[in-house]
Amino acid sequence: MDYRKCYVLIAITKEEMRLQHNLAEILQILSIALFEQVPLQQILTAIPMKNENSKNYNQLSLFNL
Repeated sequence: MDYRKCYVLIAITKEEMRLQHNLAEILQILSIALFEQVPLQQILTAIPMKNENSKNYNQLSLFNL
């Protein structure tokens, strides 16, 4: 399957399932859970959203903003 077709299928699934994650996060989740026998609905709805305001203290700051 062409990678563009796969991307479009994931985008359609994102819209139909009304997921709040961006496509990159969904693709990353699916690549990890590729061989697990868990329903797609369960995999994608069980992942909590990443809070943009929370600081990642393991990451160095490039600028002091």
